[in-house]
Amino acid sequence: SSIAVLVRTNAQSVPVCEALAAAGVPYRVRGDGGFLQQPEVRDAIAVLRRAAASTPVRSSVADIDELMAVSGGTEERRANVEELIRLVHEYDGLEPGGNAAGFQAWLNSTVKAESPDTAGDAVEVATFHRAKGLEWSTVFVAGLEKGLVPIGHATTPAAEAEERRLLYVALTRARESLTCTWAERRTFGGASIPRTASPYLESIELTI
Repeated sequence: SSIAVLVRTNAQSVPVCEALAAAGVPYRVRGDGGFLQQPEVRDAIAVLRRAAASTPVRSSVADIDELMAVSGGTEERRANVEELIRLVHEYDGLEPGGNAAGFQAWLNSTVKAESPDTAGDAVEVATFHRAKGLEWSTVFVAGLEKGLVPIGHATTPAAEAEERRLLYVALTRARESLTCTWAERRTFGGASIPRTASPYLESIELTI
């Protein structure tokens, strides 16, 4: 409970939690309502449910993309849906030809720790927003990449100032040890995309 992993978006918390679970490390999520509760994720899952029971879940991914194209939305919403698509591909790798019902059962099991659980000794996984007012001895700030920090839709001076404030909140949650990381490649949907470091990293390094 003295360790936290902080991320900018709910979608980023899912692979972090998967990695912790695979390593046998207990964790709990302080997300903004939980990944599965995000409106765009619920809408995408509803698209999957409408498919015939015998339809492989991977074949419905195109319908999800079409849904996002019609509804539009921010990069953060797109990231949430792309994380769901990544999970579809992960499930299909485990259960080739698996249907939507099987995927949903697997999904609920995979992200079960998204439900509120404050008991026990566990690593905290939280978004920058939900970390406000909290402190841990050791903090890992993950995903410091352009497009996430600052978030892609922060295009005005006011929005960028808010992104800097959120990052400041995340960085100052550590009492003793702070580690900042970013990925050279990240999987969005089924594709592996090269990434670049957040432009804010340089100022962090200069300050520290």
